[in-house]
Amino acid sequence: MRTVVTLADDTSPDRSVETHIYTNYQLMDGVQTPLQITLERNGRRVNQVFFQSCKYNPGFSEDFFTKAALDKRFSEVGSKKYKDEKKREKEAEKDN
Repeated sequence: MRTVVTLADDTSPDRSVETHIYTNYQLMDGVQTPLQITLERNGRRVNQVFFQSCKYNPGFSEDFFTKAALDKRFSEVGSKKYKDEKKREKEAEKDN
């Protein structure tokens, strides 16, 4: 399967063509799933992703996607700037 999108180019009168190509379909959790996705821009490959597995409906808790849960996860693995900011916020809360 492939999707093709034609985009206007702000820097010139030309248009860009982006093509996503989905291949290597495997049955995963009862769903035919592409394990290879390729992105081409104007006929040139710019990105290619290979997956080894995929899980559908893995049983996330309802609060998994709340802002608080996302902030907590990002503080664990996110940017140094974000971590430093959160650290200062916690120190300020302790001081109050």
